[in-house]
Amino acid sequence: MPKKKEGKGTPSIGLMFGRYLAVNRRHVSVMVFSATVTIVASLFVGLRAFYYGKLVDDAHLGLIRDFTAVLPLLLAQLAYIPLEIGQGLLTATFSNRSIMGMRLLTFQRIAHAQMQTIETHKTGDLISRVNRDIEGFANEMDGFVTWDLPQMVAFGVALSISFVISWQLTLICYTAIPVLGFAMSKTATPMSKYALERNTADGEAMALANNLIGGFALAKSYDLREAMQERFESSIDRAVRAGIKCSIVDFSLRPMQMMMIFLPYALITGVGAYFAAKGMMNVGGVLTFLLLSDYVLNPIQSLPWTIRGLFTAAGHGQRIFEVWDMPQEEEGTGGAKAGLTLETPVVFRDVSFAYHEAAPVLKDMSLSLRPGEKVALVGASGCGKSTALKLLLAFYRHQSGNIYAMGGDSRDYSLTELRKLFSYVGQDAYLFPGTIWQNVKMGREDATDEQIMKAIRAARVDDLDLHAEIGERGNRLSGGQRQRVCIARAMIKDAPILLLDEPTSALDTESEYLVSLALDELIREKTTLLVAHRLSAMRGIDRILCIEDGKIAEEGTHEELMQKGGLYFRLYQAQIKEEGST
Repeated sequence: MPKKKEGKGTPSIGLMFGRYLAVNRRHVSVMVFSATVTIVASLFVGLRAFYYGKLVDDAHLGLIRDFTAVLPLLLAQLAYIPLEIGQGLLTATFSNRSIMGMRLLTFQRIAHAQMQTIETHKTGDLISRVNRDIEGFANEMDGFVTWDLPQMVAFGVALSISFVISWQLTLICYTAIPVLGFAMSKTATPMSKYALERNTADGEAMALANNLIGGFALAKSYDLREAMQERFESSIDRAVRAGIKCSIVDFSLRPMQMMMIFLPYALITGVGAYFAAKGMMNVGGVLTFLLLSDYVLNPIQSLPWTIRGLFTAAGHGQRIFEVWDMPQEEEGTGGAKAGLTLETPVVFRDVSFAYHEAAPVLKDMSLSLRPGEKVALVGASGCGKSTALKLLLAFYRHQSGNIYAMGGDSRDYSLTELRKLFSYVGQDAYLFPGTIWQNVKMGREDATDEQIMKAIRAARVDDLDLHAEIGERGNRLSGGQRQRVCIARAMIKDAPILLLDEPTSALDTESEYLVSLALDELIREKTTLLVAHRLSAMRGIDRILCIEDGKIAEEGTHEELMQKGGLYFRLYQAQIKEEGST
């Protein structure tokens, strides 16, 4: 198997936090308030430890006369409880809002991504990023924000108080911690790389599973089960091997973790007892130091998992940031003035376009449509017919030349303004999960029930159960039924310009007839640009444009082009011969 090209490296921890906070900057005030409460709560932890030590010393000196001596300790504890609860609620609030913000941003970036960017990603891999990677990233960051960060604040406060009690004991007990922490961070560094490898392999496996389910019938008919299973196993195997590497890093951190816990406790007990015996500290001070050590050592105990979590988050973050960094559609200036002229609703003026620089699809192509005119684009496969419709819909905006719609330059429209001018019906009759009624209503959300029903009748789908679930992609309907629902959706939108991309090419004769009747209703009094495959249906078209080598080679009616005996004539004869042989 050829070696896979390496992608970008995982982001640094600092960069990851920067992007995390940038996305959640609206909620930073909650985090700041939470940090303030955490600091105050940590101070009460120190105060509580101080009173413990003072009680021991007072008892040793015989200064305690009654139960009131315990009241300061009780009050410190009672004040600490609501602070701890408040801190937990605030950090949980920030965490949940941050997850929502990241999911919304990811969905938004995908929704507004350039068409060519989405076309280079596998559907299953994108779904894996939206689900698995955001969940993994959010869980790791959630753990850091709600647990590790408060512990770090308590660590700082407890360490400072310990230093005031006895700077000598503090230095002796805790000097080794930064050294061990540095060693652990170096040990955990590969975790982000292994996590990225695992998540990438998981994304590939999900894409393969998505392909199997989406093309289930095709996979069975071509007996692709073994081949797809082999590829799936390869992806899973890479994910497992990367996961094992993550586990190796985990277990390699444990000896250092044990040393970071055992060594300070041993030193505090031994050296503290020695200092007390020599009169360098009193017994209460040693007890206070020992109680504070929990707040110093607990974060240290969890440090391996904190470091591991951050590097794991970086692996997830790399895949999420790639989605956030997707090139976005050019929105346009929003300054176009539709209706300047209705004499030419659609104009292409010297338009050139290439999906890849080395292979131009359209070359200085010019055309125009008159109001209410029905124009068909025909030509060999790959000549640029469907591309012309995609450019009108601004799926791509990096063409040279100019495209005008309803008198305005398409670049001057916002995407919302521009796409309101078009109703589109493609050969892939895509329906969303839900009901027929819901799918038709998507054409115009403010449509009344009467308008929806009128469109449904005109599209000849009123004989179906309009409120029954139609399944994923409308798979409970036939191809002809799905296409007629799409036509009803286009009808309800009622845009002035209609774009049809081979809407009957994949249908049987009976379904094509019913869809054609529905199309007749749809195109009535509409300016229509049709990409046609079956040339035998061209007699009802006002004008036919034949595309060859990225340009308009011929134009005219069916009869005019047949008389010329040129490109259209040859295409027509070849198709009639092909249909006759079948």
